Amino acid sequence: MGSITPGKLADLILVEGDPLNDISAIRKINLVMKEGAVYYPAEIHAATGIKPFAAPLRPAAVKP
Repeated sequence: MGSITPGKLADLILVEGDPLNDISAIRKINLVMKEGAVYYPAEIHAATGIKPFAAPLRPAAVKP
């Protein structure tokens, strides 16, 4: 358990939709954050020739 606040590191995924209401939302990953690095699956898919499930989402920069 923890919190997502500026200055903290978190491993998380950002999906389009609410997987509690629709489990298929977990197939629409827009962003993965692992050990402080941010990955955009749509960019990785394009580089490997895979059709992305969702367009990349660019969140606004967080200012401390």
